[in-house]
This record gives sequence, C-alpha cells and structure tokens, in this order.
Amino acid sequence: MGPEAALLQLETFLPYRLAVLSSLAAQALAVVHIGHGLTQAEWVILTAVAEQPRTSAKAIGATFHMQKAKVSRGVSALLRRKLIDAAPHRSDRRLIELALTPQGEALYRRCAHAAMDVARELESALEPAEREALLHGLERLAKALLRFDARGMKAADSEA
Repeated sequence: MGPEAALLQLETFLPYRLAVLSSLAAQALAVVHIGHGLTQAEWVILTAVAEQPRTSAKAIGATFHMQKAKVSRGVSALLRRKLIDAAPHRSDRRLIELALTPQGEALYRRCAHAAMDVARELESALEPAEREALLHGLERLAKALLRFDARGMKAADSEA
C-alpha cells in the first residue's frame, strides 16, 4: 500500500503524538524518581499521599488511573521502606489510610524540587497563553477519552 492509500499519518495523528509526548515526559521524570530509588508508581503514590494525607490506595488508583496491582505493589514497597504509614480509616474500618512518615516527607520534598525543575523546563518552552490553552485542551481531551471509554465499556458489556 502506497503513502497515498494510508488512512492516517503518525506525524499528525493526535493519539500517537500524545503517546510520544507522554513517553518523553515519563523519561524526563524517570531521572527524578529513579535517582531517588523509586519506581514511577511509587513516586506517584508518594506524591499523592503528600498532596492528600490520609488518602487510600483505592483513591490513588482511581484518581491517577493506575492498575490496582501496581498501586498495591507500590504501597507495599513504600511501607517496607518506611516512607509511608498505613492506619485503619476512622469511620470505615475496611479502608486503610496512608500518610507520609518523616523519611517519606523528606524524600517527597527532594523529588518534588527535582520534578519542578523538569516542569519549569517544559513550561519555559511555552508562552503563558500557550500554556493555559494547552492545559485547557488537555483537560478537554481527558474528559473526551473518559466518555469514549464509558461508551466503549457499555458496548462491550452489551455484547457479552
């Protein structure tokens, strides 16, 4: 099949371009979390707990669209390293609340400063209006993909 018959061009295909950008951003951030002995999942969990103390693994998975097993492994590793603590939820004993330990707080702060350096580098490539437009566009794309997933799930459920 010749180029004239191609249904799409990867260079301009938005889902592919977003995947490439995501991969490049993940590689830049990997320098931060790997340099501090964390996997990507552990870094996300540590940061999520810092942002919202007393959150649960379930809430982290839902908020950051992470697989349950990946969250579970990350939480276990952070608990073993004594970077987070786990305690029963005050009103629902089935849930476990997570909180940073002093060591976890110190590691989070080091990682956050390094991650902000990456963010500043990215943001410096954009004018303020471009940044605002990008953030707005990303939010709209995320909502569209969530609606798409919901429609896809309904269609798949009706076929079963």
